[in-house]
Amino acid sequence: DLLQVEQPDLAFMATGQRPAIYETKWDAMLAAGQKVFGTAATDAHENLFPGKARDGERIDSFRRIIRWVSNHLLVTGISSTEAKAALSAGRFAMVFEALGSPVGLDFHAEVSGTVVEMGGTLGYAAGATRLKMTLPTLHASSPQGSRGASLRLRIVKVASSGTTQVVEATDAAIDYAVLEAGTYRAEIKIKPRHLADFLSYDHARVEEEYTWVLTNPIYLP
Repeated sequence: DLLQVEQPDLAFMATGQRPAIYETKWDAMLAAGQKVFGTAATDAHENLFPGKARDGERIDSFRRIIRWVSNHLLVTGISSTEAKAALSAGRFAMVFEALGSPVGLDFHAEVSGTVVEMGGTLGYAAGATRLKMTLPTLHASSPQGSRGASLRLRIVKVASSGTTQVVEATDAAIDYAVLEAGTYRAEIKIKPRHLADFLSYDHARVEEEYTWVLTNPIYLP
């Protein structure tokens, strides 16, 4: 019963996170050569569960559901101009914020000292092109719990033949020597063990992997 979930802000963990078809269609567009940036949002209407959750608020309240996902923009200053520039360039990642807010998140490409961030294009140079992804930490305001989360970082290549993982690392950053030109994006899967203290009704959930971060692609033609 969702209305009896101990921590209603984590109710989505009992019902599933997102349909995989969104990612499949996005990859199909990228594979076709379209530069399509992904954004994350919640389709909130306050029209699903009229009853009150244990915290006295609707389980589908705008306050609760809109906070579940967000977009983390890479900017050099806090202004609407900077935000619009990052959105236009695809210089951001989608984050399932209800699992925690990442600090120190970055995914970029390097070729002979030239750096391109998410959404950017950089000519592939054999033997000189690297993709780098940092290992983020949980923001201090995120639920910490008595256990640490486990993170699995993945970089995938998107091509007409399908989406292929090229490298992954568990609880470690990635520094990958790119073997061929193409379109690459990254993601982070999380086992949210840090939420165990808030999920006493179903501890098994914290050993399941959830998508935490999806980055926008980097193009290496």
